[in-house]
Amino acid sequence: MAYELKKVLDEIVSNSFPELRERKIKIEYAQIENAYFGFNGNKKGYELYVDPKMKNVSKNLVLGGIVHELCHIVNEMNLSRYMSRKDRLLYKKNSHYFQLDEKNTDLQAILRGYGKGILALSKLKKRLGGLTTNEVKKLLKK
Repeated sequence: MAYELKKVLDEIVSNSFPELRERKIKIEYAQIENAYFGFNGNKKGYELYVDPKMKNVSKNLVLGGIVHELCHIVNEMNLSRYMSRKDRLLYKKNSHYFQLDEKNTDLQAILRGYGKGILALSKLKKRLGGLTTNEVKKLLKK
């Protein structure tokens, strides 16, 4: 049961990301090193990647992963070119910065209404950062 990624992406952007409606965003299944979801690009256009292992998982998990990556894109869009480069460098080189960025991104996704998706995402064993399952559950109770 592979998801039509473009259809899922368009629905998410239409419903929850008005600031991305005019952005060029491609999405495709692709092997990703050390992750299940990822993105690349700049303010001219972005590419989202979903690991093919995600073809047969729950829709909540796919939504959580895509929304998480879209929140990264929104964060980056709000930075100057200089700060965007600095952000990416710190993200790659500083584990504390990486953890804070991932947790903040999860929180943004929850605030946009995708808590169930982030909860599903938090349960992935290969996940390197972000909110823990217990942290997400506590946030969803409030």
